[in-house]
Amino acid sequence: MAPGNPTAESHPRWLAFLATGAAVAFGAGLLFTVHQRDAARGEVEQLRGAQDAAEARVRAVNQERDALLRRLAWEASLRDLVAQPEARTVALAGQGPASGAKGRVIWNPATREAVLVVSGLDPAPAGRTYELWVMADGAPVPAGAVVVEPDGRAAFRLPALEQTSRVRTFVVTLEPVSGSPAPTGPAILSGPVS
Repeated sequence: MAPGNPTAESHPRWLAFLATGAAVAFGAGLLFTVHQRDAARGEVEQLRGAQDAAEARVRAVNQERDALLRRLAWEASLRDLVAQPEARTVALAGQGPASGAKGRVIWNPATREAVLVVSGLDPAPAGRTYELWVMADGAPVPAGAVVVEPDGRAAFRLPALEQTSRVRTFVVTLEPVSGSPAPTGPAILSGPVS
């Protein structure tokens, strides 16, 4: 055997070192790849969370915008109603436990447009609702449920009722939440038309 010639014994050792090195490199590469995959998954989850939060903020802003647009439309229609020469106004006084409440109905008998605004009224108790009645020359006519905000204010547009053209009294009563065909609860606000 000449020096520098690989022998049968030295060849497998060299291949074993090479195979071991390749296996270590492959394992390290695999661990690195798994770590990168897990990190990428974490980033994707963070991005999804950020996207969900951004979408929630957009929904909230859109709801606020829609509420402001409704309020602007409401205020414009109220301004237009008040500006009509035929418009009339009646004050509603609080009754019984709602004696501190006040209301006002602005209506046009010719067009039967009408709006109720209220302040100082507690929200209706659970299972109950405030209902507005138009009293003309017959039985009271329901004009709809009035929702009072937590701050005690309410604004309600009445449907165009024939009785609004000849109304004698507007009354708000406390009724079952499902409504009622005739007043059954106590009068909370009322105001005769003069």
